[in-house]
Amino acid sequence: MQLSKTEIAVLMNKHFKSYIGPSVDLSEDDGYFFVYWSHIRRFFYVYSYAYGQLISRALFEKWKKDSTYIEKIDQFLSAGRSMSPKDIFKKIGIDTSDPSFFETGLKAIDADITRLEKLAKKAKMI
Repeated sequence: MQLSKTEIAVLMNKHFKSYIGPSVDLSEDDGYFFVYWSHIRRFFYVYSYAYGQLISRALFEKWKKDSTYIEKIDQFLSAGRSMSPKDIFKKIGIDTSDPSFFETGLKAIDADITRLEKLAKKAKMI
């Protein structure tokens, strides 16, 4: 399915407005910001952000349970671009193909969302 530029602009405004809430008024033309935000039009580009955030959160959760886990995190960060992230993780004993690794990060993010919703209700924001 292909969308016209106008349909994309309408969707961008719809979703951006739900993200920023009533604090900012958007004009119809604001939806066209996708034109200069080019990386969102490249397949799988934003996937790398989600992947990185999820791995980071999983590593953080593992570190919170065991402070010696920092050694694995340090090894990963110290490896730089010497290998692919998958190979670096494999070398230090982290299997990123195992769904349970990501479940740790997903559960933590879910807990954050639940906490945010409770806080927003308490503050009468939603």
